[in-house]
Amino acid sequence: MTTNLKADALFDTSDFGIPQKRLRLIIIALKKSDFSNCESKMKEFYNHLNSFKVIEKSTVENALRGLPKIYPLKEPEKRRSHFVHKKENIKDLTCHEPRYHNLRDVEIFKLLAMDIKTKQNKYIHADALKALYTEKTGKISAVHKYHVLRADLPSNTIPAHLYKDGLRHIHPDPEQARSITVREAARLQTFDDDFEFLGGNGAGYKMIGNAVPPLFAMKVAKALSKIL
Repeated sequence: MTTNLKADALFDTSDFGIPQKRLRLIIIALKKSDFSNCESKMKEFYNHLNSFKVIEKSTVENALRGLPKIYPLKEPEKRRSHFVHKKENIKDLTCHEPRYHNLRDVEIFKLLAMDIKTKQNKYIHADALKALYTEKTGKISAVHKYHVLRADLPSNTIPAHLYKDGLRHIHPDPEQARSITVREAARLQTFDDDFEFLGGNGAGYKMIGNAVPPLFAMKVAKALSKIL
């Protein structure tokens, strides 16, 4: 087998219309008794899959458009820090409740999202983010803790670890000042809104982070169907 896996089998899902940068190695197994030349057939599969790439990438703004906005409370309640304005229609929409955030984190989220929105860009580098973390928490971290999703770009990767920590998936709207909900993570993975994630928010984040984006899975399946 001389297929160059790094060159042929590594894909960024954002190239296929998924509003998320997610690098994945796609490997297929072919039974020699069914194919006279497995190598050429595998190359054919990768060529078919590459044909599904899009010209214009989908963005966070595209993915989250139309979802009800969720704003911070002036005084967080027990395990509840945000609310949906009564003018927003959230009927029949599941898994769109954010995790609890204390006032300190709400302030940081608002600051960082506004910095991006106004293009001041004071906090887009790791050193500035680490310094902000130390200033606000009194702690020191070797890595930067925060990342605001860019509305005009695909999201960073949605990991299973999101169930523990949402600081690297901050909503781009400074007025909402929060991390993303399970439903928003699902949108960034291209799950339809009627897909139900059973269990609590933690289980939902973990399932979504471990999943293959359905839209990408469909394109892999179509490429497979062409060589079969």
